[in-house]
Amino acid sequence: MSVPATSARNSASDRWWARACYVTLRLCGWLAVCMAFVAACWALLFAALGDFTFAGLVLHLHNFASRYLAADPLRQAAFRAQFWLASGAVFLVVAVLRLPVLISFIAPSKERPDGQEHAAGR
Repeated sequence: MSVPATSARNSASDRWWARACYVTLRLCGWLAVCMAFVAACWALLFAALGDFTFAGLVLHLHNFASRYLAADPLRQAAFRAQFWLASGAVFLVVAVLRLPVLISFIAPSKERPDGQEHAAGR
């Protein structure tokens, strides 16, 4: 007994959608981890400025916030531009360092049951 052509077509379509959803979810997770790392770098910077004490961290954040709010709008805009530029640079570094993780789930390697990789043509 053979499988109807529409069933085979639906199965291939379902596999494509399943793969697309899988890659999309993994990509979202990869991006979330990269962005969390950028936020952690900013937190680490303020912790380092405060001698790695909670009181020092809070004092530096307060100083930072009060100076930002006291600045004129032109200086605030310049600071926002510098902040996003620095955050983008850190994100770029993290993304390059995490690139093998991104590649591994977009183009998974063919692996034998014994764990050895083999060429796709064999």
